[in-house]
Amino acid sequence: LVKNGETHFSAQTPATWEELEQGFAEGASIILSSAQESHWPLGRLCSDLEHELLTWVWANAYVTPPGRTAFEAHWDDTDTLIVQLQGEKEWRMCERVPVDLSKE
Repeated sequence: LVKNGETHFSAQTPATWEELEQGFAEGASIILSSAQESHWPLGRLCSDLEHELLTWVWANAYVTPPGRTAFEAHWDDTDTLIVQLQGEKEWRMCERVPVDLSKE
């Protein structure tokens, strides 16, 4: 459960259904990390993609109330494929900015 970029529960301290419902009603997003581990068709898809792409593949699932976001603008350090299954959202992609990661 994430609200305003702050995580409220984790795999180590999971939320109850009542806490999920209340948090969602208050505008928080529900996030299921590594969703392929609990949904076998998604797990099969990730496994097939790993075989074809020769790289690790995993899936995260997000349920966010209308008009809300799970996170503020950010960047991911992995290649990301986003599939929106329901609702609508304005996705903004920013220009890549080179970052020097070399040690001085």
